[in-house]
Amino acid sequence: RGTVVAETWKSAAEHALRAVAVYFLFRRYPRIRGWLGGFNTVWGELLAVTTFTLTFFVNEAYSCWRKCLDICYNLQGRLNDLSMALAGCASRVQPPKSSDPASAGTTSTFTKPARKVLLVVARYVRLFNILSYASFTRSHRPLLTPQGMRRMVKRGLLTEKEHALLINSR
Repeated sequence: RGTVVAETWKSAAEHALRAVAVYFLFRRYPRIRGWLGGFNTVWGELLAVTTFTLTFFVNEAYSCWRKCLDICYNLQGRLNDLSMALAGCASRVQPPKSSDPASAGTTSTFTKPARKVLLVVARYVRLFNILSYASFTRSHRPLLTPQGMRRMVKRGLLTEKEHALLINSR
């Protein structure tokens, strides 16, 4: 659902069957070609208009896709900057002095409150990515509905309080 094949296969099959019918009609009754000769002129005129129209709309669709992609890359970059800044400034517990710097316990670790804050921010970043992607794409738009929000609460992506805040913010 939502793919090019799913959206166009019925129309493509119908047009293919019509083309086969016209082919067999021309084979059986060759004089029909003379009667339909004017369509060749009309086809030639419409071909240029059709080509222009398709090229224009494909270019517009590409421009829209590119704009969404640029927005997503900018968001990803700023969220990455935020996460790196928070991780760099988070308080840490220094490891005990060890004689072997290659041993397992030689790196610092986050304090419990700092780790808790970083995990909440990471969850918010993931949630923000999900909600922004859902606002850009039709296939993920159901996540923005009340039912989609309830499902995200059940999956642990949202808390009940955050769900209520999002619903009331509309």
